[in-house]
Amino acid sequence: MVVGTGLAGIISAIAAHDAWAKVLILEKAPEEHEGGNSKVSGNMWWAPTDVDTGVKYLTALCYGLRDQESIKALAQGMFVNNEWLMKMGVDPRSQGMFQPEYPELPGSEAVRTWLRILLATNGQFSQVF
Repeated sequence: MVVGTGLAGIISAIAAHDAWAKVLILEKAPEEHEGGNSKVSGNMWWAPTDVDTGVKYLTALCYGLRDQESIKALAQGMFVNNEWLMKMGVDPRSQGMFQPEYPELPGSEAVRTWLRILLATNGQFSQVF
């Protein structure tokens, strides 16, 4: 069961489906408002350009209140997101804006904001979000 139709929910549903699970997606919002925080954020996401620098930035964002193992796992997951999305037919593009939100923090040079989720259908790309 996946709760929500934001980017995290949809990606989770696809990953579960690809692992041969039966998937049920639940969304409380009416159809015209579905999409969760992803829709509110303009369907943009940020991912580090490398894991080690991403760890520095995430550590600074957390004010040292999170353990390094969790922060590294998050940075690694964020780093591979674009590669996984490309395998799914998505064409992520660096926006050159909103990056980084906190340029004064260590590791901010690794922050890139991405947009333009495009999905390939029969060889044709169409805007999804």
